[in-house]
Amino acid sequence: MTYLPRQVGSYFLLCFVTFNILLAMFNMFTFRVSFQQSKPCSAVYMFPSTPVAIFAGGSLSSFNHTLPPVKNSSSVAEYKLETEVRGNYVIIKNYLRAELSPGVNESVTLTTQATLSFLHHAEPLCKCWDGPISLAVYAPSSDLLIVIDRILQMIQCGHLCVKRNITWHLIYDTQFPPENDLKKLRTKIFDCEAHDKTPSLKTSFRKSHSLTYPINIARNVARQNSATYFIMASDIELYPSLNIVSRFLNMIAKMGKDAYNKKVYVLPIFEVSKSVKSPTTKTELLNLIKQKKAVFFHKFICDICQHFPGRDQWLKQVPANNTLNIFTTTKRQHPLTSWEPIYIGTNKEPFYDERLTWEGKQDKMSQMYEMCLLDYDICILDNAFLVHAPGIKTIKNMDQKKRLPYIRKNNAIHKEVLKNLKEKYEDNPKC
Repeated sequence: MTYLPRQVGSYFLLCFVTFNILLAMFNMFTFRVSFQQSKPCSAVYMFPSTPVAIFAGGSLSSFNHTLPPVKNSSSVAEYKLETEVRGNYVIIKNYLRAELSPGVNESVTLTTQATLSFLHHAEPLCKCWDGPISLAVYAPSSDLLIVIDRILQMIQCGHLCVKRNITWHLIYDTQFPPENDLKKLRTKIFDCEAHDKTPSLKTSFRKSHSLTYPINIARNVARQNSATYFIMASDIELYPSLNIVSRFLNMIAKMGKDAYNKKVYVLPIFEVSKSVKSPTTKTELLNLIKQKKAVFFHKFICDICQHFPGRDQWLKQVPANNTLNIFTTTKRQHPLTSWEPIYIGTNKEPFYDERLTWEGKQDKMSQMYEMCLLDYDICILDNAFLVHAPGIKTIKNMDQKKRLPYIRKNNAIHKEVLKNLKEKYEDNPKC
């Protein structure tokens, strides 16, 4: 056996170490992020404390937003039920998982919530949203069995996006649990031709037992179980304009580090007449406004709740369809203290107070107040919007009368929350 002299061995070791150091330095300089206004062959999205995701593509118009499939060969029946007791409610997280799962940097998750009576919005919502959806459904007792049936029917017989993009979470009262084995129900197979039409339900268990909707628990569950860095906490009956996710990620890539410093990105909200379809582009929206078939959300209920700075100017600005930019940046301060925007943000933003119910209204106000105390920038997007499911809302006196006891309760909780927040943070009279 031949042995190399010690000096030669040391020489080779030194060369090997030097080569690897030079190679590492080369990779650092070659793959660094460029924040210049250019059209790179690949866009690199940098998210704080998260891995880097690289999207291949050329111009903005050719951006190919695709969610990679989950690498999981196990069947639905093998999933263990992830349960959590939260106050008087049981949460079942990830009861039915979406087939596709993006990386943490690769998309924006729309987080939302529903009851049995709003479940039919899930399919049209996912047709509009080019990313994953985390959906929490509140359904006590027998309502839960109907909800699971309708979810499975949508997954097996509905649009492919339901199966691919929506992850479902379930919520029910500890006092009113379901009687059936929820794990076994996930394996039910539907005859899509026989179940083409879903029978109407005259009343639900929730309504017949006058149970309030814990909307903020549902909102928080949907948020906390999202898999992406960016999320948009919205309501299930608000349909987004097209291609928001891909355009937003391109915008964020151009902004660089400035995109993450206490900023959220607001989508203006509108209502349209029952006789028309929800617009999917800003040009379509503006045409409906000219025809007086579209108005700002809650125009005839609480116009100030959706009144943002430069609102009239926003309607005059029509960016190219493939672009998305910030129209203006403001604070949620006086005179905007009644503003309840829907925005793209992260899970770093405050969560919603879970004592507040849907029936009592003002369920998002304290969350926005806390964001004001935290001095968030509110950035309004110029080419993205939401449209309430067709039908323009008006005040219904009978509905107001029914909700009055719950409104009083929510008001008391709201005052207590604001008092606690003032003690937690430095008070800001402008908020």
